[in-house]
Amino acid sequence: MEKLSFEQYVEVMEKRVPLHNFLGIKLLDYQKDYARIAVPFRPEFLGNFIHGFWHGGISAAVMDAIGGIAADSHFYPQSAVGRLATIDLRIDYIRPVQKRAIIAEGRVIRAGNKTMLVKMRLFHEDAPSEILVEGRGVWNIR
Repeated sequence: MEKLSFEQYVEVMEKRVPLHNFLGIKLLDYQKDYARIAVPFRPEFLGNFIHGFWHGGISAAVMDAIGGIAADSHFYPQSAVGRLATIDLRIDYIRPVQKRAIIAEGRVIRAGNKTMLVKMRLFHEDAPSEILVEGRGVWNIR
């Protein structure tokens, strides 16, 4: 495992992972077994353009991203980038994501030798008590 400074890790997660760069992910908090990101709204994220709701696939991609970042945080200050792979996602869409910035959080629930369970949630930046999407994911550790 490679040891990265926090600044190097932010660079990798925000800029070098192409999907994260496309989504505009900003890493807000990163500590062992927990991570928090912000994602700004972009018109390309709309699925329901009539009501102005994000596409569920974009929300799922954000959930996968925060889950992977949280899983990687388990190894902090080292990084397992390139050694983790999503093997299962369970996502519950509770409320529509409106055309506003969002925050996503991920927390490691259980870490084994070969797999890791992470719980994730997503909410509008200006309404943290109103959960929009929540889920769980399992990551393979290579």
